[in-house]
Amino acid sequence: MTKDRIELLIVDNDPIFRLGFATALAAYPDFEIISQANDLNHALFELEQGIIPDLLVIEVNFQYFVKQKGIALKLCRQIRRKYDSLPIFVLSYSSKPKILKILKTLDVQGYCNKGTDIETIVGAMRSIVGGEVYWQKTKVSTNNFWQTNLS
Repeated sequence: MTKDRIELLIVDNDPIFRLGFATALAAYPDFEIISQANDLNHALFELEQGIIPDLLVIEVNFQYFVKQKGIALKLCRQIRRKYDSLPIFVLSYSSKPKILKILKTLDVQGYCNKGTDIETIVGAMRSIVGGEVYWQKTKVSTNNFWQTNLS
């Protein structure tokens, strides 16, 4: 049996981003946002209430990771332990290699930068729900602004 829709739980502390993301996903009829949370604690509560999506899409605020001494990391571990078959997709502006490596050890199935076009994000989410892993390559530019624009 295959489902007609991919159910998502979106976790991001920015309500404007969640609204924009939901609006962009409305153009894709195979996606349905079944719940939204403003942090990992709220997401864990939603999961414990029986709201189990096909994909958990989370913003891992890397500043929060550092400032809160691993609280976000502990919550990720707790979600992974309790819901081991739930695919997790990280959608974040940051791409610190150290944190991405930690997320991979938690069996997070994918990552995209928030600035990525919606078609790529949708493709990544479909791949992950289909059992694949998707880790967007991060680009490091060695050119500064003036070299790029005055050349």
